[in-house]
Amino acid sequence: MLRGSFESAKQFEAAKPLEVLGANFVVGNKLELLLTAAIDLNSIDLSKITINGVPLDPKLVSFVLSEDKKTIIIKLHEGFKLDTSKTPVIVVDGLKTIFGNEVNNEKNKPLPVKVTVPAVTPPVVTYTPSPSPSTPTPTPVPDVTLTIDDVNGIITQTTASYLVTGSVTGTVYYSVLPADSAAPSLDGIKLGTNAIAYGSVKLEGTKGNLDLSGLAASTSYVLYAYELANDKTSKISSVPFQTLAEEQLVPTIIFNASGTSRSMGINSDTINASVNSEVSDTLYYILTEFNPSDSPSVAQVKSGQDVTGNPALQYGTVDMDLHGSYISISENLQSNKTYRLYVVGSKGILDSAVEGFTFYRTDSIIDTFTSVGTPVVNNNSMTVSPNYSGSEYHFYYLTTDQFAGVNPPSADYIVHQGGVGVHDSVNGTFSIQGTFTPNTGLYVVIVAYDQVLSDDIRSNVVTYIPIP
Repeated sequence: MLRGSFESAKQFEAAKPLEVLGANFVVGNKLELLLTAAIDLNSIDLSKITINGVPLDPKLVSFVLSEDKKTIIIKLHEGFKLDTSKTPVIVVDGLKTIFGNEVNNEKNKPLPVKVTVPAVTPPVVTYTPSPSPSTPTPTPVPDVTLTIDDVNGIITQTTASYLVTGSVTGTVYYSVLPADSAAPSLDGIKLGTNAIAYGSVKLEGTKGNLDLSGLAASTSYVLYAYELANDKTSKISSVPFQTLAEEQLVPTIIFNASGTSRSMGINSDTINASVNSEVSDTLYYILTEFNPSDSPSVAQVKSGQDVTGNPALQYGTVDMDLHGSYISISENLQSNKTYRLYVVGSKGILDSAVEGFTFYRTDSIIDTFTSVGTPVVNNNSMTVSPNYSGSEYHFYYLTTDQFAGVNPPSADYIVHQGGVGVHDSVNGTFSIQGTFTPNTGLYVVIVAYDQVLSDDIRSNVVTYIPIP
């Protein structure tokens, strides 16, 4: 048992740094039990601490142990009363040192106790006169700006379209004038003075689209626009543009069956491609090793770059006025590689989309596919039974009568341009949808994944041409 006390009332008075008002502790009173040994935190039980015989309530009293574990700092609860006319006695039971030894204290050596009481400061009352009514400060209106996206404008022979972005929600007024006209004022834009086209668009949020129509082909114009919002106007933004020439068609690329093939050579394979692009005057092409994720842009193909921006394996241009629409590549092409040819057709400032064509490897052609049997022709379908022992393969076909009596299309062309049969795994047959005449020829290629080569390989062309 530890007993802590003041040796006399005089000592108690000297121990408190602040004056004690009556016999009540003020909220926030603290007791500091100063010990000579480091105490085990788990041995402190507030219910075993009494002050003048009154036990502490652990639910209302809290404590902390100092960093050196030699001082127990106890914060007393509100309303705790102490009779200061008597010598205060603090009794603590059950304390142990950090080494597990019980803590004892002789009665003639009282435990040093320091009682602290926070100072009571009377509230300061100040007089604040009521503020006189004042006019609230208005919320400032933000400035208005307008931007026209001239980079991504869409222009045809007689129309144009531009995206506009305002700084706030409002209305955009616009007008289109011939390029040699004087710049209009704000009122001139709104009223459409001397304009070829004019109008207004309410922004959705801060975005809007200006659709311009009634324009002439091959003509230079200037678009003027400004935004009105919250009784404020932006500065006038302008974009010059020129409509396309009359009847300018965007080039397209189509690979022809005749002349599009790959063949194996002694030192290098040869890839030939025949392209139908009447609108184009120049063909741009690149050749890369096949990668399903490849998708070079028009600009990359025209620059001779693959999808990564590096120089392609082979690249070049064809002047169609001089060399027609024929592309031939026969240098450093390995038979154990699958290649993909990308072509872009251009005429003036117009480019076609990128068109790709896959040429499969020639070193491991499937030779076990020899026949499709005799097709069973129904009203709207044809069923065939391929003579092939492999599994997990794709069945590509073309049905046409244009090759009767001549060489069939190449295997790569059939894979690229043909359809894919619907496989019936139970019967081992493929269904081909369509209506067929008695003279319809069937041309089939199988493409399978080779585990050894870790690549797709294809068969030769297997044909079925009905006897007239």
